[in-house]
Amino acid sequence: RQLERMMWGDFVHHKIHKKLERCFKDACIYGTGFLKIDDDGEIYAERVHPSEIVVDQRECVSNEMPLQMHQRKLVSKLWLKKTYANKGRKNWKQIERSIDDLETIDGNYTNYTSKGVEQVLIVESWKLETRPGSGDGRHTICIENYTLVDEVYDRSRFPFIIQKWEAPESGFYGRSLVGDLIGYQIRLNDLNEAIKHGQDTMCVPRVLLEQGSGVEGQQLDSISGKIIKYRGTKPEAITWGAFNAEIYNERDRIEAAAFKFAGLSQLSAQGQLPKQARLDSSEALREYNAIEDGRFNDKTQDYEEAAKQAASHLIELSAKKFKRKKKRG
Repeated sequence: RQLERMMWGDFVHHKIHKKLERCFKDACIYGTGFLKIDDDGEIYAERVHPSEIVVDQRECVSNEMPLQMHQRKLVSKLWLKKTYANKGRKNWKQIERSIDDLETIDGNYTNYTSKGVEQVLIVESWKLETRPGSGDGRHTICIENYTLVDEVYDRSRFPFIIQKWEAPESGFYGRSLVGDLIGYQIRLNDLNEAIKHGQDTMCVPRVLLEQGSGVEGQQLDSISGKIIKYRGTKPEAITWGAFNAEIYNERDRIEAAAFKFAGLSQLSAQGQLPKQARLDSSEALREYNAIEDGRFNDKTQDYEEAAKQAASHLIELSAKKFKRKKKRG
């Protein structure tokens, strides 16, 4: 009972449930979401953007988990100095010089993100033991020209909780819901673009003026009740139809097919019932919502497993921390 109360307090303190929700959203968008739970003097939990995690896919051809994992991150020089070049640290002057010598502009962080002014790249790496008890696990934190941390890593797993929308056929990174729906989205984009051009071209109100009517174009404005004099044929206001209803129906059909493929009902996603559908009681509403239960049962189990892993990480780190304090006492 005391352990359960401790876990509840830790989950609330570290906002585990909210961060797990964000990681699940990352899994839907990018295929894989990461929650890091580690100890750098104090136990902490943080959501890690998937672009920060790097693994060697050749280590994961048949197995999802690699032997080593790396987290790259852009940080400021000032933060590096305050964290690793403080005067109480050994070789702090050498570390400070190494940080000052780092290039801050050249090179890209990823193929779509470049470094900001005074930002440098720091890489934290973990290598698991080759076999239990071998003692060759390693944890390092490096910048381009200096190793800030190099220590033994004796844990049997990486300090990450990993959520995936769909497990890959081979390799490490999961398959995303966005990737599964990309074909539907491309077709919807094409239809929306065609409808937009048609509406802009044809659905804009226009006025037909005969050349001999005596009406000048400047006389047509937004003033209500204005009197316009003309001779001969009077001006005629028209609006053409842009598209046949079949185009709009096709767009709705593709959107419904995308919902069906994802296993989502429009009621849960948009608060809308299908056409001509009625729910006359709360029992009928529960029955309709239960349509998705079977499809997402495995996702629910994966999410619950992630929460259990978070509790396991917190217990492991807390036990090690308490054990160190007990020895010092």
